[in-house]
Amino acid sequence: DRFWDGEKGGFFFTEEGAEDLIVRTKNPFDNATPSGNSIAALVLLRLAALSSDAGLQEKAEQTFRLFSDLMTRAPSGCAQMICALDFYRESPYEIAIIGRPEEREDFLQALHGRFLPNKVLVGGDPSDDPEDLAEHLPLLKGKMDLDEGRAMAYVCRHAVCSQPVSEVEELLSLLESRT
Repeated sequence: DRFWDGEKGGFFFTEEGAEDLIVRTKNPFDNATPSGNSIAALVLLRLAALSSDAGLQEKAEQTFRLFSDLMTRAPSGCAQMICALDFYRESPYEIAIIGRPEEREDFLQALHGRFLPNKVLVGGDPSDDPEDLAEHLPLLKGKMDLDEGRAMAYVCRHAVCSQPVSEVEELLSLLESRT
């Protein structure tokens, strides 16, 4: 809220009300360090997927619209913004892994051993309060029941989820079949 431009979209480099400024800039250029606008767009999309908050996605879309001409004219100057746009256009995998932390480890190793940049990953421990988890992470809603001692994984896109799987090979098969 402190950095968002409510008029044109995108994020300013400094917060509203910062003193001693002639102008508030919105740098879209990715150099050795990605721009705040590029990272903000990607983070907003990830948070929108995790929280089902359409307002967050809309802010990312506004940021893309604001800098669309730049992405077209000088793509090498905004590579991270294009990565965020790819995340948006391809719709990420929404992966939920349910189980105690030690039970989820094999799934996590398999996922982190694959190149899947367009994913959001959330884990839930069945010993936690399922309503509380689902309130904060809607992707976990209705997924907290499982067999004792076994982790379960769901692969979703646009909040439409697969049947739960309990084997790493099944999870990887779901990811390959949905590309």
